[in-house]
Formats: sequence, structure tokens, C-alpha cells
Amino acid sequence: MAAARGSSGSAEIIRGVRAVAKALPFVGTFMALGGIALGVFGWIGSTTLVLDLAGSERAYPVRGRSPGLIDFSEAVCERLMSLKR
Repeated sequence: MAAARGSSGSAEIIRGVRAVAKALPFVGTFMALGGIALGVFGWIGSTTLVLDLAGSERAYPVRGRSPGLIDFSEAVCERLMSLKR
């Protein structure tokens, strides 16, 4: 009886390992797709305008390269630098 119980327990472990092994290709595929998505989002990048005024900070993020936001921030910087103190 003890030998029969031991062999059925090991058979269950082997079935469990076999089930995990069958799932690995699907898990690997989903991980590869997730990596590709992260790579694409990293390639696209983001542009963030950060304003620090009177002790408060506001961030305005935009997905991708935003030429309008970059031009606006450069214009604001030029105007601030041209002010006389």
C-alpha cells in the first residue's frame, strides 16, 4: 500500500511538471510580445515639459516627439532670459 501511494504521488508531480512544460511556449510568446511592445514605446519616446513656479511643479508629458511643445518651451525660456532683473 505504501509503495502504491508513493508512486501515485510521484505520478501527480510528473503530470504537474508536464502541464507547466506545456504552458511554457505560450508564456514565452506573451513575454516576447510584451518585450516588443515595450521596445516600440521606448523607440517612440516621450516629451515632457516641466514647469517649476513658486514651489510647485507641473509636468506635461506627451507621447512621442512633440515639436510644438519643444518650440513652446524654447520660446518661454528665451522670454524669461530676456527679462531684466
